[in-house]
Amino acid sequence: MLFMMKIILFLAFALHLFASPKIAVSIAPEAWIVSKIVGDKNETFVLLPPDASPESYRPKPKDLLALKKAEIYFTIGVPFEKRWKRRLASANEKLEFVDIGEGVKRIGDDPHIWLSPENLKIMAHTVMRRLSQRDPASKDRYEKNYKTVSVALDQLKAKLQKQLENVTNKALLTFHPSFGYFAKAFGLEQIAIEREGHEPSIKYQIAVIKRAREMGIKQIIISPSFSQKEARFIAQKIGAKIVVIDHLGFDVPQTLTRLVESLAKAD
Repeated sequence: MLFMMKIILFLAFALHLFASPKIAVSIAPEAWIVSKIVGDKNETFVLLPPDASPESYRPKPKDLLALKKAEIYFTIGVPFEKRWKRRLASANEKLEFVDIGEGVKRIGDDPHIWLSPENLKIMAHTVMRRLSQRDPASKDRYEKNYKTVSVALDQLKAKLQKQLENVTNKALLTFHPSFGYFAKAFGLEQIAIEREGHEPSIKYQIAVIKRAREMGIKQIIISPSFSQKEARFIAQKIGAKIVVIDHLGFDVPQTLTRLVESLAKAD
């Protein structure tokens, strides 16, 4: 009898481990945040495929099918969320939508909040808090994981700040305006070639070329998911190097580290 009770308790515990809330997110960086809080006990579904653009994404039938199995969907403010929210919500009436950026001080409509260590901490806390409410039996695990990632993000910020101390050129020229929060966090200036989601006019390109020459900018940051034509044209005109950094990459600390390393090399 005692043996059977132990078996039942073990099975109940094992089932609980795999009964954590099923999670959906819009983009891969959110999945990184969730993974740091949940660990290996949950598979997170990412709607945006690799190398796809949040501006042009359209949900496919397989995406809607995946959402049927989800319990919570962390939004972040990328363009397709507003455009497709009604359709995404219709896939699952019980799906809970939660803004992962709750508490983040936003810069206008810029959704790229994940490209800042401090913002990542705020988002990780939101995930920890909401999952603890839905899954109180795992609260201690979520809180422990949050403390671990919080310390790691503080260390990352300190490391990046130190690397940027000796960088004299504080301008960051990028095609898509992805790095506004990063620039603000580290006292840099972002200059974007793309304007409000549209290709730049010839007049604006000329203005960017003039300013880049005056500031001695030696590189242009581009993402694999966006057009590179205008960026390459400007790079040729100012004698700059093209650096490809995926701002939508899963490993956010790696993205920020690569960005800082490229700035240091170009200085």
